[in-house]
Amino acid sequence: AVNPPSDIFALGAILFEGCTGTRFFEGMTLKQVYVFMLSARKFQDRLNDVIADLAARDVPPPVLLLLQRMMHPDPTD
Repeated sequence: AVNPPSDIFALGAILFEGCTGTRFFEGMTLKQVYVFMLSARKFQDRLNDVIADLAARDVPPPVLLLLQRMMHPDPTD
């Protein structure tokens, strides 16, 4: 369903792109994105990897926390 958590996720995706210079689903087909989104573990693993990389590039911890929370795969979180 499209609701406020969808908007928060979308803003998180924009923050992700601004921090990394790439899109979260860069190089994936729509089918691959769909399958990827169905696996919260795969999604969270990818997000954790990106956050660790951004931390190594001295992105401030509050920004990393915001990114992690905005792009959490569970809309209730």
